[in-house]
Amino acid sequence: MAKMPLSRPWNAPEWHHRVFKPLDMIKMDVYSFGMLCFWFLFQQNEKYPGQNSIEELKSNDTLRVLAQQLIATTVGLNNEQKSDLDRFFNLSLIRDPKGRGTGFEQLLPLLVRDR
Repeated sequence: MAKMPLSRPWNAPEWHHRVFKPLDMIKMDVYSFGMLCFWFLFQQNEKYPGQNSIEELKSNDTLRVLAQQLIATTVGLNNEQKSDLDRFFNLSLIRDPKGRGTGFEQLLPLLVRDR
């Protein structure tokens, strides 16, 4: 059991000041990694939300919907890449940790094929 740092907007929605079990911490890291990838891929897009909007999207569990919209309108991605990114964000940015991916070995192949 350990405490997790708070770093907005990267933190998972279930963050609180108490201690977490190791699997809970991994799932929180998965969410944070999804947030980082979301920012890295879409920050230059005019539809990318500000920090207050991100917090609202996180609390409404609609950040994945925005990710889907941004993926669909991103030029230069083929259908397979769009499908992989959609799956990646559905596994990483889901509000309920029970539905979230359990590790990076599940997520990384969706970002980089054939490695």
